[in-house]
Amino acid sequence: MELTELMDQLESTVSEAPYIPMTSKAVIDQNLCLELIDRIRAALPEELAEAQGILAAKERILAEAESEAQELRQLGRQQLEQSASESEAVAVAKERAAEIVAEGERQAREMAAAALEYSSSIYGRLEDDLTGMLEDLRHRVPDKQTA
Repeated sequence: MELTELMDQLESTVSEAPYIPMTSKAVIDQNLCLELIDRIRAALPEELAEAQGILAAKERILAEAESEAQELRQLGRQQLEQSASESEAVAVAKERAAEIVAEGERQAREMAAAALEYSSSIYGRLEDDLTGMLEDLRHRVPDKQTA
């Protein structure tokens, strides 16, 4: 079962618990709540592994983008170095090589920025969801020592 489903089930268990008359306290099924908490703990490593997979994919994309940019820069440099004459044809070739290098670097920056933004967004949402769920759980499930 997915982490959010477990959290929803725990929330439902707590929110639907019958209240003790004349108080704001509710009677909850402690065993069910503890079982759900255990299942949430078991599901957390899966969610974290998914987040780590996203981060690894980000690193791979960034490395590929950097490698491609390096290759394009090298290609541009080689084209510039091979130009022996300053004739118009050579000048055009140099200009084209510089354009290729500039375009490769621009594409690499765009790819790297997009990958970083995507992975940061996914990781941030996961972190926010987990933090929110944990805080909600702490507010809804009484501490064993105070119950």
